[in-house]
Amino acid sequence: MTPVYQPMLATPHPQPFTSEEWWFDLKWDGFRCLTYIDGERVQLRSRNGNDLAHRFPELRSIRASEPVVLDGEIVAMGEDGKPSFFLLGYQPPQLVVFDLLHRDRSLVSIPLEERWDQLNAVELFGPITRSQPTSTEGEALFEVVKASGLEGVVAKRSGSKYLPGRRSPDWRKIVARSQLNAVVGGYLRGTRGSFGSLLLGLYEGDRLLVAGSAGSGLDNRSIAELWPVLQSLERPTSPFAEHADFMGEPVWVEPRLVARIEYREWTPVRRLRAPVFKGIVHDLDPADVTWANEAPDL
Repeated sequence: MTPVYQPMLATPHPQPFTSEEWWFDLKWDGFRCLTYIDGERVQLRSRNGNDLAHRFPELRSIRASEPVVLDGEIVAMGEDGKPSFFLLGYQPPQLVVFDLLHRDRSLVSIPLEERWDQLNAVELFGPITRSQPTSTEGEALFEVVKASGLEGVVAKRSGSKYLPGRRSPDWRKIVARSQLNAVVGGYLRGTRGSFGSLLLGLYEGDRLLVAGSAGSGLDNRSIAELWPVLQSLERPTSPFAEHADFMGEPVWVEPRLVARIEYREWTPVRRLRAPVFKGIVHDLDPADVTWANEAPDL
């Protein structure tokens, strides 16, 4: 019987580097997904174990030449050929695979390169592709990624094992554009009768603390989709554990939505500077969206 796996997680790293002891790959901007394939039976699981097949039914057509468990990212490509988190749900998704966890037996204890060799020996069919890491040229790849407006780079130590469910320094993520996940605790009304910005927070223990508000990035399509959801979550009192002055009259909502936010930096009072809404994250529990996880340096 095939085990149930949890994804290995990368630790944040402050700057790009080059080393012969590391491999470097794109940090894909999408949904992390563990894919279990056995004949025509395909399971898509988020990093929290939630079923993703209902959200991305097109990926049920993925097939492999033998039973496998794959680690990868569900992405959507824009017209420019770049992955975009915002386009998930609007453009056809595809699965980008970067690791093989199971093939006849568990492979998590064998070195990284051996897992990749075995992955390359498996035939894959449908909307699925393999990621193409590069060796040693971490800084050069990062400069290309940054110039292209992509999310960042993931560095993986040569010979490293796969550590399910653990955040390991053997995998390091270097972001070109700062991003985090934030809990939506309310909104400010817009000029067109719906809303114009989202009020954001991060948990510290069981207390939701204000992190800022984001209006940039909300286009007509995302507003139309979010507006009925926000209305259904309205509540009379603030979910935040502290008072904050917002530029307008806030409407509070139950803190059940998680948004992906891009930002420039943090202000001295722990507020996001120049935040931009990128999309709603469906595979995270809001209780896990904490200051320690999302802003560990503050």
